[in-house]
Amino acid sequence: MNVKVTIGAVLALLAGMGALILVNDPPPENGGVVGLWPDYAASDVDEISWSSATGSVRVRRVQETAAEWEVQTGGVWVPADPERVEEVLVEIGRTEVLKHVSGDTVDAALREEWGLVNAAQTVNFRLRGEVVKLSFGGAALGRDAVYAGREGSADVFVISDDLQETLLDTPVNELRRRKIFNWRMAEIERVEVRRGEELRFAAARREDNRFFWWAEVPWTGWVADRLERDLLPSILRVEITDFVSDDADIVKLGECGLVDPAWRVTLFRGRGGEESRTLSIGAPVEGQENRVYFRVADRPFVYAGKSRALLKYLEEDPDELRDRNLTRLGWEPLARVRGEIDGAVFELQREQEVWTVVTPEGMSADALAVEDWFTAVRKFEVREFIDDPDLKEMGLEEPSGRLTLWRPAPEGQDLGDVAVSVHL
Repeated sequence: MNVKVTIGAVLALLAGMGALILVNDPPPENGGVVGLWPDYAASDVDEISWSSATGSVRVRRVQETAAEWEVQTGGVWVPADPERVEEVLVEIGRTEVLKHVSGDTVDAALREEWGLVNAAQTVNFRLRGEVVKLSFGGAALGRDAVYAGREGSADVFVISDDLQETLLDTPVNELRRRKIFNWRMAEIERVEVRRGEELRFAAARREDNRFFWWAEVPWTGWVADRLERDLLPSILRVEITDFVSDDADIVKLGECGLVDPAWRVTLFRGRGGEESRTLSIGAPVEGQENRVYFRVADRPFVYAGKSRALLKYLEEDPDELRDRNLTRLGWEPLARVRGEIDGAVFELQREQEVWTVVTPEGMSADALAVEDWFTAVRKFEVREFIDDPDLKEMGLEEPSGRLTLWRPAPEGQDLGDVAVSVHL
């Protein structure tokens, strides 16, 4: 977003005490904002702060990312909602400047009468390294407007008070970001889920193919698509509905079930997982079954929100995330297949798009039948995972059958890598 804003716009947004016109009712001098605020784009703004009878607010751009903002609360900087901040800048640009009074016609007594001496309402902007300080006085008679001035200039402006609620009356919490994770799915490299102190599930993206996940706990092996379809989206969608406490002590944490959290979910971002964020979810609180309390790592902030979808997936048996596709071939091309069943051997080989029978000799291959067979192989599904299997008892110590499939051979080689080998 690249919103052009004028200082007159800023003044109208922030001031607003009632409807008035200038006591002297001076004639408008072009109705513009000359000397009040230079033209600027929203991307030029680094910081904005304001004060009024309701308190003070300070918002600044996060320099490392430029696209993110943070707001100060209780002396601590917390993430701000970038969309809400952008809305403020847009509203500023819509402010109407009603009159411009030359400073030559305004003496100290008049400025005090208009409420511009030691004004209770102020706003400071920092853009392109320049700090602009504005002050807002009393209401101008007969109009929905207020007096406004700029530090370093004797000129006075009368501006619309339409945007009073947009800024000066905006509570800090309305500017805070309500998403715990403002990350994209593709940025996540690793996930860990703990129930109490127990590591219940851990998985990371495969180094050789980042589209696939590999579990480390409670099993070692492939992870099903459900991880990215259900569990991870439910974590990323966790949203704050209430800011419960910005300085939670042990008593408050106990009231919210966060002394010993029921769940801890940690996401790692970036290659190598150099950045991590842990979401602690409180144990159920009696009488508040539909309200979930949570916090991030060991920060003192406690939030409340609705996380039914996340809790549903956390409660499931981790085995539900195991990939049940036996061969995991997907639709990658295959170039060779060899089957051994009770001593009998058959072998097929593909050259370009034509399959030929290598063993037994003298037989031809039905292309449609071969593709149907491959489709069935790709869809082999595991019904049950057996821990600590007795291979001899199951007949797999010396299998009666073996099915091996190869990928296409690299240029200059006779045989490609083994895609999968199944013992029967």
